[in-house]
Amino acid sequence: VFVPGLHTDPITRSLMLGEFFVKPTYGIISSYFGYRRDPWTKAGSFHSGVDIMNTLGTKVNSAGFGQVIYVGTQWPLGNMIEIKHPAGYSTIYGHLNSINVKKNQWVKTGEFIGKMGTTGRSTGSHLHFEIHKNGYLVNPLTITVF
Repeated sequence: VFVPGLHTDPITRSLMLGEFFVKPTYGIISSYFGYRRDPWTKAGSFHSGVDIMNTLGTKVNSAGFGQVIYVGTQWPLGNMIEIKHPAGYSTIYGHLNSINVKKNQWVKTGEFIGKMGTTGRSTGSHLHFEIHKNGYLVNPLTITVF
């Protein structure tokens, strides 16, 4: 709801517009967005998200309010979830050990959606987290509170 003459700080405004996300799980960032040395081939490759490592079964939460548009398995992310958010954003959660949501379900920011795992092409227990804006990749660290 927007009220004429009401001013909000930039973070509150971003939250209201769906352009602001919270860290989806606890852990240490083990791989950043962008070019890196591929852990399997050792060649240079582009990494489309951030990897957050922690123990197998660590809870994973939705980074923002939205609707689950995909639940399933895709290579190389293994068990994964995709959530559509306002303003053209979507988030992807990969390598999950278990999934706690269903397609078309609406989720709130911070709602439990699954557990961290090692499915797909994985070097250990972690969450692969991506953000897209209108179909284009966005560095999650630029619009997520970590």
